[in-house]
Amino acid sequence: MLEAILIVFVVVVALVSLAQLLLLGLLIYLVWKLKGIVSRVPSQVSPVLQSAQQTATAVQGTANFMATRAAGPLIRMLALIAATERFVQVLVGSRRRA
Repeated sequence: MLEAILIVFVVVVALVSLAQLLLLGLLIYLVWKLKGIVSRVPSQVSPVLQSAQQTATAVQGTANFMATRAAGPLIRMLALIAATERFVQVLVGSRRRA
């Protein structure tokens, strides 16, 4: 009876060892693949960073254009309208202020 338990124990230990060996091989393979992927990353990151820089420059140009060509004149026009309205109120004698 003790001999049968010993044989079962040896078989179980052998199977566990085999499973560990397979897992170690899988781990080595995955690390090797990961090394290949990581080595390609810098060459793929550079174009993405360049594209992001171009986009940021375009957005900055658009914002500057909108500020100088659209928002600035609109603000000046609205300020002139408000000043004219207030001037007319003062001339007419209206004390109500909007």
